Amino acid sequence: MASTKQIKLVLQEKYKDCNYRFDGLTYSDLEWYDTDTEKPTELQIENLWDEVISNINTTLYKGVRQDKYPAIEELVVALWEKLVETDGLTSELIQNIQSRRNQVKADNPKDLGTRQNEV
Repeated sequence: MASTKQIKLVLQEKYKDCNYRFDGLTYSDLEWYDTDTEKPTELQIENLWDEVISNINTTLYKGVRQDKYPAIEELVVALWEKLVETDGLTSELIQNIQSRRNQVKADNPKDLGTRQNEV
C-alpha cells in the first residue's frame, strides 16, 4: 500500500502536468480529473517510488556539488596559467590569446596606484 508521502511525491514528480486532487491520506482519496492521462494505479505509484527518490537525490547532490565547485572561469584561468604560462604549451591561437591577455594585464595592472597619473 502506497504511503501518503509516496503518493504525493510521485504525483508531483511524474504527473505534475496532470489535473488531479489529493488531499487525503490513502490512494482512494486521489481524485483524477485529467482526460489526457490515465490515472495511475496504486501499484504504478509504488513502482515509480524508487525512481522518483533516485531522481530527487541526484538533483540534490548535483545542486550541492555545483554550489561548492569553483566557478568555470576560475577553472579555465587555472588551466590556462598552468598549461600555457607555466608549462609553455603553445600554438598560434594560444599565442594570440595570451598576447591579448598580457595586453589587458599591462593596461590594467593589479596595483591601480601605478595608474593614478593616467586617471
